[in-house]
Amino acid sequence: MDNVALVLARLEGSLSPTLDKLTDQQKDQDAILVDHEARLRAVERFRYSVPSLAVLALLADIAIGVFLVMHQ
Repeated sequence: MDNVALVLARLEGSLSPTLDKLTDQQKDQDAILVDHEARLRAVERFRYSVPSLAVLALLADIAIGVFLVMHQ
């Protein structure tokens, strides 16, 4: 019984650094994922704002055109 406990203690001791490394790697991956999601959201916001600006510019051009036609 003492041998089993000794073997388990050695095994636990040898696995502990490996588990610590895996935990650190998981934390790093989580941080990278959060950063990636933030960048993706920023790109999506910019992508949707460009067509909105184009529509506003078109409306402004139409308003200017109507104004010029009415005041000739």
